[in-house]
Amino acid sequence: MVRKLQQKFWRFYWYLKKVSVPYSPSLINIEVTDVCNLNCLFCSFDNSRPKGFMDEKLFRSIIDEASRWGIKIVRPFLAGEPLLHKELPQLIKYAKTKNMKVELYTNATVLTPRISEELIDAELDFINFSFNGGEDKESYERGTGGANYETTLNNVISFLKLKKEKHRQKPFVCLSVLKEFSEKNRNLKVSKEFRNKFENLPLDLLIESYPNNHIGEKSDFGCKPPGNFYFPCKELWFTMNVLWDGRVVACCYDLNGRLIIGDAKKNSLKEIWNSQEMMNLRKKLINREYKDIRTCRNCNQLWPYFHPIYREVTLLPFFKFFYEWLWSPFLFRYSSIKRKLNKKDK
Repeated sequence: MVRKLQQKFWRFYWYLKKVSVPYSPSLINIEVTDVCNLNCLFCSFDNSRPKGFMDEKLFRSIIDEASRWGIKIVRPFLAGEPLLHKELPQLIKYAKTKNMKVELYTNATVLTPRISEELIDAELDFINFSFNGGEDKESYERGTGGANYETTLNNVISFLKLKKEKHRQKPFVCLSVLKEFSEKNRNLKVSKEFRNKFENLPLDLLIESYPNNHIGEKSDFGCKPPGNFYFPCKELWFTMNVLWDGRVVACCYDLNGRLIIGDAKKNSLKEIWNSQEMMNLRKKLINREYKDIRTCRNCNQLWPYFHPIYREVTLLPFFKFFYEWLWSPFLFRYSSIKRKLNKKDK
């Protein structure tokens, strides 16, 4: 009971900057493959790692340990496109037998009617369709490196129609549109015409966002500029990330495996989570020694616009309108002006 409460309120350990944490991660990313069929401009994955697919036996072993430890959410995703793993529906079903919530992130380009039906029947809890580049054909195909706009859009719509025909509540369906940021055009909202494409379909959430700079390895695709407030990144207090070959990286944005902190084939997840190396990383971030960490020294995630606890408050319904329409734009303008002043000083 105590461990469950600790896991639920992990943010307090993060806010209080504790080096050793007594709870299990809130979620685990398990990379079922690092093979991807796209070459998105915003993505930092450089194909320097060996290509492969996670063995089903290894996946089951990690799920068994994670469920015993108390991890409740699994995401079969990291660098590659998870739908390319032929056994993905079976892997999802196995995780569900361990009472774990399964969240899937996919580019939807290879989402066939057969795969759609298998995912829905596997009782997937959440699926995110990543519409990378923008809502229109030109920006989408540029951002994804050549994926066909009409095909991907039809795949998403067909999935939604199938879910509706089956009268299923699951999975919760999210469509995320990643737009390139520019100082001249800061219009993040998608058009009404694009939203109307999903009218009367069970699309639960549509998110518009800007790309991050992927630990500083990808900053040439209009990433949103960093803020001026420093705070340790939550990833080291929140998430565990396992590559397809069993190696563990400290950060979910470390797609190229720059910082390996353990191996799930040799060490238990619990040992890795509070290993000396992991605690040293947390300590360095707390002491603002991020420049000593290869994956952190140029990462925008360390520089929010304000203390992250403010974000928690803005999730409350009363503050949502105030934050999104009044406060957030003000903070962004303030940060932009401050950056320009800093440049002049230099």
